[in-house]
Amino acid sequence: MEKHHHNDDNKKEDYIMNANVCRKLTKILNIDEMKHTEKNNYEQPTKSGLSNCNVIIPPYYQLHKHPSKLLDIDYYEMIKDDIKNFRILNEYQLKYIKELSSEYKDELFEIYNKCTILFNDIINN
Repeated sequence: MEKHHHNDDNKKEDYIMNANVCRKLTKILNIDEMKHTEKNNYEQPTKSGLSNCNVIIPPYYQLHKHPSKLLDIDYYEMIKDDIKNFRILNEYQLKYIKELSSEYKDELFEIYNKCTILFNDIINN
């Protein structure tokens, strides 16, 4: 679909659709034949399925075994769990944290600090 702008006072936008339509239908419906004029630059993915996308909820939460858990997910609790287990936070978690109030961020800092203290104690003993 192409979008064309006109610079008139109304700032009107026209949409011109170019597509292939069944020739029989164009004759039956008395529609002028349309041809797709835009070149397609689509490249097939190198990997199939979900391996092409970023994971928001990691597989270790095993939602595939318990799909009903999906409705009860608390993303903040997942982040706390990941911090407690020294997992690297993904880009979605970091974005989520940036939008949290100071109170919730402070709780995450406290959890991180306690985990780091515990980890240092284990290493140094």
